[in-house]
Amino acid sequence: VLQSGVELQNPNPPYPFEGLTKEKALYWRVLCETKKASDETGGDIIRQFLPRSVKDHCDYINRISPLLTNPTNVYICTQLLKLCCLYGLLGREDKALMDETLATLIIKAPFSKEIITDSLIALRHLYKSFESDFVHRVSDILATITEPENNELVESMYAEMKDLEGEAELLPTTDTKQKLDTLKAKAKEYEELSAETWCRVLTIVGELLRYTSFVSIHQHPFLT
Repeated sequence: VLQSGVELQNPNPPYPFEGLTKEKALYWRVLCETKKASDETGGDIIRQFLPRSVKDHCDYINRISPLLTNPTNVYICTQLLKLCCLYGLLGREDKALMDETLATLIIKAPFSKEIITDSLIALRHLYKSFESDFVHRVSDILATITEPENNELVESMYAEMKDLEGEAELLPTTDTKQKLDTLKAKAKEYEELSAETWCRVLTIVGELLRYTSFVSIHQHPFLT
């Protein structure tokens, strides 16, 4: 990649967010990983290629997060997430900022297995040498995702829909049909959201179980 004909207007990263293509994102990530692998200066070389600050790096991720329904943006984001794993030990403020950015991406971004996997890898790197703290943090994220819906509102919606279906059979009117169609649309949206939520949860738990020691998992009843 480094020696092939990747045409870049600015060959020296970090690149600005505007105009960041998947080719540039790939080149950026590979260049940084290559530099880090050959760096004997304790991180001085790699720092000049990473985003200018952790805040800038988080801003890149936050800006692309709402755009992840586009496969190209998913790919760019995965490269940005892989770059997160190239930082050394971060200060308290930078660690908290990166932690919040990754957690928000896992919880709120449009569902993508690749994004969740790479976000968890970056988050694990952030808690390197503190596996139990990492598991606890992921448990908090899972608890946020699975926070119970307002069951009373959901039950009320389905009860009203059942009543309207009965009315529509006995005395069909335009008003009844419109109300019923509106409720069915809301019910479908809720069901799709619930399905996506559990896909997200299962992906997180699967990745967590895959790479975490049994001892750390056993310390957290939520996961057992």
